[in-house]
Amino acid sequence: YKRGSYKGCYYDVVVSKNGKQHNITMFRPWEEIEKVLLSPDDHYMVVRHKPQLGRSYLLSVYDLKTLRLIKRIAPGYGGDINWNNRHQIIHQWGCGTNCGNFRIYDLPLNELFFTLSSGGFLLSPEKDFLIQYSMFGNRICVYNLKQLKRGFKPLVYEYDFDRDSTYDAKFTPDNRIELLPH
Repeated sequence: YKRGSYKGCYYDVVVSKNGKQHNITMFRPWEEIEKVLLSPDDHYMVVRHKPQLGRSYLLSVYDLKTLRLIKRIAPGYGGDINWNNRHQIIHQWGCGTNCGNFRIYDLPLNELFFTLSSGGFLLSPEKDFLIQYSMFGNRICVYNLKQLKRGFKPLVYEYDFDRDSTYDAKFTPDNRIELLPH
């Protein structure tokens, strides 16, 4: 199996282990595979897919050591998925003009973190911190995603700028946040 995204494919995912080929997904005919991603350590795989007669995409997580499905859910939204370095799945999607959602799942696809923004998000390059913007750019919230626990919102910093100021933010190479006037 090769890393990458295989949008619009209608195939099962087959992996090689000990010289044998294994159909790990066992999808029904015409199941659309929208995205396949290996975890950074290559031990797990997340597949975003949709059954031929299904109305929404599903997320399925597989253990590549045991070649078994861990869990499958129907998050019900589009957007993009990715891994962080802690075996967690990041799911981002839009919900209209200036509206975005950000969710993180653990391996059994339990929700660890969710937030909704009217102004957007910025994820640090290491996927350790998340900046959430307000709709008018005059408020930011910063979340520490390093030690996520179920039911605990990891807000570490919240700042409201004066009404006439708007700011944008960026992460510096040393993982600090730099605020830039808009």
